[in-house]
Amino acid sequence: AAKAKAKEKERAERKAADAKAEVAKAAAAAEAAKVEEAKLRRDFIATLDMTGQPTLGVEVDWADGRSLYVKSVQHGGAIPEWNRTRPPDFYVVPGSRILAVNGYSDNAETMASLCRELIAAQAMVQLRIRGPPLPPTTPPQKEKAKEKEQELGSDDEKVKKEKKDKGKDKEKDKEDKKEKEEKDRKKEKKREKKEKEKDKER
Repeated sequence: AAKAKAKEKERAERKAADAKAEVAKAAAAAEAAKVEEAKLRRDFIATLDMTGQPTLGVEVDWADGRSLYVKSVQHGGAIPEWNRTRPPDFYVVPGSRILAVNGYSDNAETMASLCRELIAAQAMVQLRIRGPPLPPTTPPQKEKAKEKEQELGSDDEKVKKEKKDKGKDKEKDKEDKKEKEEKDRKKEKKREKKEKEKDKER
């Protein structure tokens, strides 16, 4: 009985360890997915000196409550100035998200009011930016379906053309046959005429 109990305990411990390992594995996979997504969406830090800048130069929306979504980039302001001096991979563009302002994150309203305070104080503003998602490398299913339809369409066209050509050939054969028959009839008539003339001479 003691041995059975020990075995049962061992089995339970093994199950618990396996479950823990599964949870850890899932967490690691989720973290890796986050890192991968961040890479794809190009997270970067934009440090802006607000001295002499009256505005950031972007129109934002904070409907999700956690980030500032860049709706448009204006001509003047700190962010357009940043874009002018950076490579395209580090541009702040419509579709980008401001995830943090000077280290503050996860509260869009607080981030927006902090931006206003820093602009008024002509202080340094550090923004963590996530660029818009990259376009997919594979064509969407709809495009594939469209291509297939076009291919099918071209095949249908080929079939129709072939049928048309066959029809034309048949018509031509009929015409040739008629012409031949007409010629044969004329020949026959001539021959009969000649024979009649011969009979008359006799």
